[in-house]
Amino acid sequence: MSITLSKFKYIFCYLTLSLFLPSSLATTFNVVLYNGGNPPYSMISENEQSGIFIDIFNRLSQLTGYKFNFMQLPVARGLREFNLGKIDIEPGINKNWRLHQKEVGLYTIPYASSVEVLLGIKRKDISTAVDLYGNMVGVVRGYSYQMLDEHFGKRKIVKVENKSENELLKQLSRNHLDYICIGDITAKYYQLLNPKYRIYEDVIELGNSKVSLRLHPKNKKYLQQFNQALSFMVDNNEIKEIYDKYSL
Repeated sequence: MSITLSKFKYIFCYLTLSLFLPSSLATTFNVVLYNGGNPPYSMISENEQSGIFIDIFNRLSQLTGYKFNFMQLPVARGLREFNLGKIDIEPGINKNWRLHQKEVGLYTIPYASSVEVLLGIKRKDISTAVDLYGNMVGVVRGYSYQMLDEHFGKRKIVKVENKSENELLKQLSRNHLDYICIGDITAKYYQLLNPKYRIYEDVIELGNSKVSLRLHPKNKKYLQQFNQALSFMVDNNEIKEIYDKYSL
């Protein structure tokens, strides 16, 4: 009896998933999502959570059998709770960002990149920070950009801080700023929602870092299974499809 293509795909998918399933399907991990949301990575609307991180963990749950408990916390508390082992996973992190922490953590394979850009209207050629002297550049309060930091100041780049990238986009659209520093995925998400933001483009790249899931060391025995599942998702373009869902 011949096997149809659809049946073959079903069998292949079943066998693939079985490779990832742990011996116990009841394991639950606490995952930190920071307060205020981080569109499009994590969002809360009418007590419902959505976003890139939520979609990734929903798929990981299907592949591994693990369950994930999302915890909304301020950044400082989230980092502290991770150090204490009360948070198991922090998503979307590059190891270099956490080297100063008491618990640096364990890291899965990289599954995506975090790209920061200078967004605005290209009115002139800009290749270095010096080319931005005299311009007003919006930055999320507390964020740092190695390429620009030493160039903020009197007779240099005018730094304007705000609480979020969404607020910076509003200022940019009102011509209160010349450029803003923003994650490229975040910019594409807001451009998807609001056509008036689509006139802005990436002027220069400010940073590009590979990101992983950061696991507390107590979860070392699960690292290989997370790596297998993430590798499957990357190889089958599932991560890309999740990101594309929230991009213009």
